Amino acid sequence: MLASVILAGCAGAGTSSAPVVAADCDELRARVALTDDERRAALDRQQDAWKAVLPFLVAGRYMKGKAEAAQADQRQADLQRELDARGCAASAGSIS
Repeated sequence: MLASVILAGCAGAGTSSAPVVAADCDELRARVALTDDERRAALDRQQDAWKAVLPFLVAGRYMKGKAEAAQADQRQADLQRELDARGCAASAGSIS
């Protein structure tokens, strides 16, 4: 999934710029302004690139924490069953 995000980001990279041909000054100024806008937008995308990855990291950590909590709950239930089977008194810290 992360690879597709990276590849999507690279899809627009490497486009060649249009060659500068003889043009009047107004057209050249317009091209400069357009190129400046494109550059600014590209820098904004570069600065915001981390935002594309962050949701995947958060989701991954959430799922890992959820799985670990479920495992701990299962271990606790198994231990409680073993305590009950042996007739042991529950400790003060037990959640049951």
